[in-house]
Amino acid sequence: ARPRVALVHVAGAIMDTRIGVSATPMGLGEEGIAAADEIAPAILDAAEDESIEAIVVRVDSPGGSPVASETILRAIDRAREKGKPVIVSMGSTAASGGYWVAAHADRIFATPTTITGSIGVVGGKFSARDVWPKIGVNWERVEWGRNAGLWSMNTPFSATEAERINAMLDQVYDAFLERVSTGRKMSVEQVDKIAGGRVWSGEAAKRIGLVDEIGGLQNALDYTAKIKVVGVGGGG
Repeated sequence: ARPRVALVHVAGAIMDTRIGVSATPMGLGEEGIAAADEIAPAILDAAEDESIEAIVVRVDSPGGSPVASETILRAIDRAREKGKPVIVSMGSTAASGGYWVAAHADRIFATPTTITGSIGVVGGKFSARDVWPKIGVNWERVEWGRNAGLWSMNTPFSATEAERINAMLDQVYDAFLERVSTGRKMSVEQVDKIAGGRVWSGEAAKRIGLVDEIGGLQNALDYTAKIKVVGVGGGG
């Protein structure tokens, strides 16, 4: 009956859901997916559970969907609004979207060799235009609007499509900078200097302010137990 600490894992490529996914961009199946539609509700459940005093989020992810990462981050924000401290423990990798979900935590732990940071965004598409003639396939299309074929695999990006995709990526990047700026109490300009997709070891990340403590999951759990003066139990 004593108060508990919830432990929620964010392990694998961060995606909206694992339903209907046979493989991730990293070549993994469903077991390699950190599904936002499972993780965010687990965090929200812990936030609503009066017997849970704090939440530890274990992140071991190279990143993934910005939308899915934002979904998890919003759940963490909600838990903190409920008065539940959120402590992040980084595993071997907590980069890109893996850092996005951690950005607003009350305390971030990383191991000395954790790969983290990678505050950036990348996007694009494969063009099969030169493949189709070789296999005897001809495509025709009807479209309405200058950039209607933006995501078609049959052609590369046109000049206006490239402009549009770059604007979209810039928007996501700016949002990433803002999340880190808010969570780490830095200016956007300060974050931008250590962002740009660069990766950092846990030790380097501590020096530049991206993490707070060097330590593993047990260190994060011990810290959480001390700040809440409760025993550490399972949950989430």
